[in-house]
Amino acid sequence: MLIEISITNYRSLKEKSTLSLIADGYDSKSENINLFEYANDKKLRLHNSVLIFGANGSGKSNIVRGLWTLTWLLNNPRHEGEPINFFDPFKFNVNTKNQPNKFEIKFLDSDAIPYLYVVSFNSEKITEEKLTYWPNNRETEVFTREILDENSKVHVIKIGKAAQEKNSEENIYKNNFAISHFSSLTPNEVILNAFNSLKRIRICNSLNIGHRIKISDDFGELLINNEWFNRRVNALIRYADLNINLVRAEKKVDSDDRKGIDKFKFYTQHYLYNGDQRTDISLDIPLKEESEGSQTIISLGSEIIHALDEGGALIVDEFETSLHPKLSKALIRIFQSKKLNPKKAQLIFTTHDTNLMDHHIFRRDQIWFTEKNSRGETELFSMIDFDNLREGHVFEKWYLSGKFGALPQLETIEKAFG
Repeated sequence: MLIEISITNYRSLKEKSTLSLIADGYDSKSENINLFEYANDKKLRLHNSVLIFGANGSGKSNIVRGLWTLTWLLNNPRHEGEPINFFDPFKFNVNTKNQPNKFEIKFLDSDAIPYLYVVSFNSEKITEEKLTYWPNNRETEVFTREILDENSKVHVIKIGKAAQEKNSEENIYKNNFAISHFSSLTPNEVILNAFNSLKRIRICNSLNIGHRIKISDDFGELLINNEWFNRRVNALIRYADLNINLVRAEKKVDSDDRKGIDKFKFYTQHYLYNGDQRTDISLDIPLKEESEGSQTIISLGSEIIHALDEGGALIVDEFETSLHPKLSKALIRIFQSKKLNPKKAQLIFTTHDTNLMDHHIFRRDQIWFTEKNSRGETELFSMIDFDNLREGHVFEKWYLSGKFGALPQLETIEKAFG
């Protein structure tokens, strides 16, 4: 479970920007809050859904893109000397354009033990990395990266006593992440718990071809090999009222393991009609022939079911793309249902759809905004920061009136065109 996400000097996020999933102490919409107990009597209240609004180009997608970058790097180790892909600092300031990207992720593992993972990197090397956790509510160092020589190809990973299994330190290449190293090449149980928790962060952007292929590969495997997943995905598709009976997958005969290549063919099944009467005969249609909306629902639905099964976090960019507002709200409600979401999965999404800024669905502390200042820097802030706003107020009305900011500043169209 995610507790807090902080990003510094990544694209438009110049200053440290923190998105918190910790619920404020006031009582409202208890179904939106997951309660965790740890260290005997400690309690942590975390939101199961958070949304981010902002004008086009305000930087909200950079939060999603940053998390995708981090998770991709953790899951794709590099050989010696290879550059670290996707290093992307804030470029509009001479003091930051050569400084490292920094990510800080605070989360709970499967045993509800809090962890904090901190990492900074540039295109050549990791410049900072450490993992801390709180067993029995005591801050305990798991590992920290030491750079003894700036020109060295290797760094020293110092392993804390609580996590030591064999050695107290180990050398790894300067361009590889220690948390990944200790989850595979030199497995360590404490670090593996943290790594597996971060692996449960899933990123979804149906407009991005790389994301779409990754989703389709996972989706195809699960549709074919996991009957429980197959049944629930198809139940969700029928609920969405797409006039699709089911979706199925076939592995391509000539499929291989090359990245960026679809490995599956997908088909939707429709019933044939004789006049107004439905027959028992069905017709399969290639999924790519369905509407963009139907394809979006199917890919997003598969990610939702996956997140529910793992109890992980699903991060969605442009959540409302090709979705009817009523369906968007229904999908959000899945995460707020104790029955449908027993493993306490979380949904974080960006959107422009002000219909989703619904005070019947969300608390004030679940709604966040991005706004870009005159220097091109993204500022991230929460609705809870505004005084005189109460749960019963119509959030959308306040937003559209400009009381929260985070709106596009538009002149008249005639003036814009001269």
